[in-house]
Amino acid sequence: MVQALKNQDFIDRLNILIEGTAGGKQITFAENLDIRAAVVSKWVKRGSLPSTEQLENICRRLGVNLNWLVAGRGARFLPSAQTANKSNVEVIDKKALFWGDVEVDLLVVGKRLKQIRGKLTQKMVSDESSAPLNSIKLAEKGELAPDPRHLYWGASYGDTFADWIMTGEGPQTPLEADRLFKSGEMTQNEYALVAEKKRGYGQPITPKEREILEMYRKAPDEGKRAAEAVLAVYKKREDS
Repeated sequence: MVQALKNQDFIDRLNILIEGTAGGKQITFAENLDIRAAVVSKWVKRGSLPSTEQLENICRRLGVNLNWLVAGRGARFLPSAQTANKSNVEVIDKKALFWGDVEVDLLVVGKRLKQIRGKLTQKMVSDESSAPLNSIKLAEKGELAPDPRHLYWGASYGDTFADWIMTGEGPQTPLEADRLFKSGEMTQNEYALVAEKKRGYGQPITPKEREILEMYRKAPDEGKRAAEAVLAVYKKREDS
């Protein structure tokens, strides 16, 4: 099962939001979201993850980039919300939902998820992804943003990418990415990023993983060989 949301990663990003939008005060943060302070405390202290509705509420009220909140990827705030957040949080258009800088059409997202599900029942998808059955039903109707677990299950099961499911942009499949790269319509860097996403079954790598990857790429050959030797030892232990 692919986990789209790591508890501690989310807590770290949540604390960044609390500090930046509410002066570090959980009570003020809860007031900004129109929820009880106990709910915020539960997220921070117990590592409980918010529901899809709660994630959507945070993004809409604070102008937060859903992609950053879910996966730590992209800018923290949407461009349209940058000014508002500097003046201590204003509610952006509640009808708008963004993935990165792209406005999302939930009806279209729901159709893509339903198409990927195919002959599987929604209950089967819920069992395989661990996403709540009701959230799957609402997501397919276009009434709610997909639960992260549902989204990344769809990317894995459909042999596609979370970015494509949410926005319709970029290649739909690895085969399409291969074709675009060979025809020169996709650069080497763009192609490498697509391959990186697919290795995680649609899940972007974490900021820490990206930092390590960049260190590896910049390291001299002897440094790369040393890192590979260490990882090979751990791989042998896992395989044995």
